[in-house]
Amino acid sequence: MPLCAVLLLLLLLSCPFLLLVTDPPGWDRHADRDAASYLRPEEDTVLIWPRVLDRQHRLRVLSVVCSDPDNFRRRESIRRTWGSGREEDILVLFLMGLKNSSSSSVPARMRAEADRFGDLLVQDFVDSYANLTVKSLMMLKFLRRTLPSYDYLLKADDDVYVSPAALRSALARAEGRHSHHLEALAAAATAANLSSSSSSSSSSSSLTLNNNGFILGSVFSSVPPIRWSTVFSPERKWVCPRWLYPEELYPDYVAGPG
Repeated sequence: MPLCAVLLLLLLLSCPFLLLVTDPPGWDRHADRDAASYLRPEEDTVLIWPRVLDRQHRLRVLSVVCSDPDNFRRRESIRRTWGSGREEDILVLFLMGLKNSSSSSVPARMRAEADRFGDLLVQDFVDSYANLTVKSLMMLKFLRRTLPSYDYLLKADDDVYVSPAALRSALARAEGRHSHHLEALAAAATAANLSSSSSSSSSSSSLTLNNNGFILGSVFSSVPPIRWSTVFSPERKWVCPRWLYPEELYPDYVAGPG
């Protein structure tokens, strides 16, 4: 058999394996998976402080929108609609990191946007799809360290539209269902002189936390990890091999968009 034919046969036989995705993009089995390495809990990682938080009155809902630094148009759409500030009980912040992993310098374009609107929360981490978990943890780190005054925390993505009316309605229904948790939280907050907080969205589904309130959102239950995909499938972004998570099912969780 001619050499070129042998090479072609080997290539055809290997193609299915070349097209398979078995590891999550941006991660490998030797990467550091200790959250503290990325969060640096003892350090102040805030690069730009959101001036809109300087207001003194208590908020009904603090909404932290996870946004890619390049998505200026999406942020503008939110500022013109549900995040315009017309809803006095809802405040919107945009959380982002840096695209350049080799520098902690804030780009001039990002700093100019922050100076203009005052609603950017920029933290020192690499902003990428692989680091979305880090992004959410950075949000919680900031809120834990600064303790802004709010009743509910809404985590949303920048491609999500939030209806303030639907949000208020969902919170009212949830408060009825979880009144005993809220009363316990209020008592604990009064004793500690701190604000209680919980995550919320406009869904009617919820997860109850052990004596720590509740989370509202679209709840996913008994979801198995995606162990492999192809390079053509959108599921390739969510591949989770056994070395990363060995269990057969994920714990119950709420949808990430809001």
